[in-house]
Amino acid sequence: MAVFMDEQRLPFTIEIDTYTDKNDMPLTMQEYRLQVTSTTVLIDQRGRIRLQKFGTIDDLTLGVRAGILIGKYQSVNPNEISNT
Repeated sequence: MAVFMDEQRLPFTIEIDTYTDKNDMPLTMQEYRLQVTSTTVLIDQRGRIRLQKFGTIDDLTLGVRAGILIGKYQSVNPNEISNT
């Protein structure tokens, strides 16, 4: 994986999940109730899942939702933002 990341010049970290003998699903996928590999999850400062979207989510929507969580856009209701 390190060679691939270096060749692709990826500017972000890629984590590899851990399996247990008891379950075919990796530990993190179990913990966050993930169903597919391509899942976006926003977790607030208290560890609560605030957004879980299977598949892709557009950058603008993700940025606004993340901004709401960190308090940058306090006047925006997160429930009014599309998850598409």
